[in-house]
Amino acid sequence: MSRLLVNRVDRQVNAAISAFQAAGFQAFGLPCERIEPQVLLPAQAQWIADLDQFAHVVLTSPTAADCFDERVANRWVQWPLGVRLWAVGPGTAAAYRGDGPCPECPEHGVGAAALMATLSPVQQPSDRILVVTGDTGGEAFDALPNVSRLALFSRVPQCPIWPSPETWTDNDLLVHGSERLLMQAIRCFGEVIPAFWQMTHVITNTRAISHLHAGTRYYLVEAPAPEAVQRALAEDAAHV
Repeated sequence: MSRLLVNRVDRQVNAAISAFQAAGFQAFGLPCERIEPQVLLPAQAQWIADLDQFAHVVLTSPTAADCFDERVANRWVQWPLGVRLWAVGPGTAAAYRGDGPCPECPEHGVGAAALMATLSPVQQPSDRILVVTGDTGGEAFDALPNVSRLALFSRVPQCPIWPSPETWTDNDLLVHGSERLLMQAIRCFGEVIPAFWQMTHVITNTRAISHLHAGTRYYLVEAPAPEAVQRALAEDAAHV
């Protein structure tokens, strides 16, 4: 059984651990960021009140989906007719548990670019788009017309307790939910946990590679999810 640490934000780490355990991994949490709700500006609060004036709503992360549901449930008893709900990938879509429609995902791939390629052809000139995100992120969607970015939360770096640090070896994995989470993990543990640079790091974009020490083993996956990690392990084993 493969053993791994899951570096996700605090609101998502328990669900991620459960998913990896259900897939047969021995998983433990290492949440290097915590989520704090943002106080909305009057204009942002009005966007939620006027949700029916938008043609499309885009959820940019599982945390965005979770926070959006909390805000909208207090304002809209029923999802406004005709508003399409989108997610940047299946993981984000699965995190949405509101009363709205099942979020639509990119036809090919995951992420902002993939979703824009799917959404752009169906956007009419007058269509407004509400992009739900945190205090950082979602900027890529500004390339589309009529976009409003709704920042519902901020990510606060933290150094969690590393479970049983002396037991981790180069056979174990460290799954990072984002480049930011990887950077925070390095700040917290890169010089104090002996196994940190010996473990295989699972990352989700090529920019994260530059933060790794030369020679560090890593898997580049499309999402920090069990299926993607299983594929990476299988491909690695096939080349041995």
